[in-house]
Amino acid sequence: MGKKEEDEELVFLEEDELQEPLIPRAPWRILVVDDEDSVHRATQVAFQDFLIDRRPIEILSAHSGARGRELLEQNEDLAAVFLDVVMETTHEGLDIARWIREELNNQNIRIILRTGQPGYAPPDKVIQAYEINDYQDKTELTAQKLRTICMSAVRAYRDIMALQRNRKGLERIIAASSEIFATHFLEEFASGSLELLASFLQDSDSAYVKYSSLTAMEKGNQTRIVAATGDYAPFIGKDPNYVIPGRALDYMRGPIDTAAMFEDQGDLIIVFEGRPGIRNLIFVKNVQKLSTESRSLLNLHVKNLDAAFKHLLMAQSMDDTQLEVSSALASAIELRNCDKAGHIRRIAEYTKWLALDYGMDIREAEYLKQAAPLHDIGQCAIPSDILIKPDRLTADEWSLVKNHPNIGYELLRGFPSPVMQLGATIALQHHEKFDGSGYPVGLEGGAIHIAARIVAIVDVFDSLTSRQPYRDAWTDKKVHAYIIEQRGRHFDPDLVELLLNRFGDFVALKHQFPD
Repeated sequence: MGKKEEDEELVFLEEDELQEPLIPRAPWRILVVDDEDSVHRATQVAFQDFLIDRRPIEILSAHSGARGRELLEQNEDLAAVFLDVVMETTHEGLDIARWIREELNNQNIRIILRTGQPGYAPPDKVIQAYEINDYQDKTELTAQKLRTICMSAVRAYRDIMALQRNRKGLERIIAASSEIFATHFLEEFASGSLELLASFLQDSDSAYVKYSSLTAMEKGNQTRIVAATGDYAPFIGKDPNYVIPGRALDYMRGPIDTAAMFEDQGDLIIVFEGRPGIRNLIFVKNVQKLSTESRSLLNLHVKNLDAAFKHLLMAQSMDDTQLEVSSALASAIELRNCDKAGHIRRIAEYTKWLALDYGMDIREAEYLKQAAPLHDIGQCAIPSDILIKPDRLTADEWSLVKNHPNIGYELLRGFPSPVMQLGATIALQHHEKFDGSGYPVGLEGGAIHIAARIVAIVDVFDSLTSRQPYRDAWTDKKVHAYIIEQRGRHFDPDLVELLLNRFGDFVALKHQFPD
């Protein structure tokens, strides 16, 4: 194997260096269906303190075929069933065996038929006609033979479930690839990484184990926890140096050529680098020793995470550039009209508040916050003496002002970025009114984009509470009354309620960032 191929393999410590943690292991669950009490007692005694792959046996008992069917329907995780043939009928056990495979559609459970009357069900005919896994005469079953049969059945069930988990794991990796590449924020990426990793670790060996895990990011000289579960959840935003062993952080700070995964003293450690100076660490405390199949799947998953992390950082860099451009354009409006110095910043904050209250996710709200300051970009084509004119505008001047939404739209619509596209829509529609009496098109109700409806109400609020060339600022009481009056007319009624609920916050921000 060449060096390049070696670099692409995940790194593991030797097995004798591992210290597997003492994590409670879920028992194998076995169902006994038999109408003889003595059979149930003998089975319980045989499996007392008996372990298969270091897991105990839990016995579920049914003293009739009917009760056996109930337990089979209620418990999907049974590894095996010891099934008597003769109960309510001379072929009850055979009927249940067929029912398990054909109607319950359970192909995983191992079926062991037991009978004290083999003449009712000759072994050769039964094995050919029914999908069972073993057939035993009760009179020949010693405790040792019962344990041997059970061990063989449970291990067969274990291998079947492992194959199914591996298949599902591959399906999750394929599905997760598109999901994780769709994330736009580091916190979202970090939380999603931990959730996906947990889904791989929750196999049948440890289905009820709750893992404590975290994701930390090192950028320059600063390291912080960006997502966490279990015991580490209270430490989000903190320095991981005081939370996890230093040996885990040493892996992140060592040489990284590609994504790497380590099992160290019972902990799982994954490290990858987005770009020089930005590294990510995933730490999971007390993980069961991974099987070869699990390692292979996690190898593939970690490589996907590595690629997604690099993609995310690149996308964020592009988003930062978009924000810089939109901020520069908004600043150009401010410089042209000094009276609007605080207006742009307030509009951005008001908009994000209402977006979140309306139910948008954080990504949508952040985009809207970046796009909202561009709502009046079209005013750059309007002469300043018209914009600051203290007297009533002439018909020609008003016609020119009413065209600024179209100008703004034309200025922004050629930019491919999501922020600029949203800004173009806002610029075009923020003077539309809910009742259809606005301009430039006269859109009504839901035909107006929700982003434009939000900007419309916050823009009017900020305008009314600010001094204008042609009037003084309104009082808070007068503005409050006007907002209510325009419910369903100028403004979306739902947004009116949201703004009124936050009216005090809006007023406070107005004083915090005055013109």
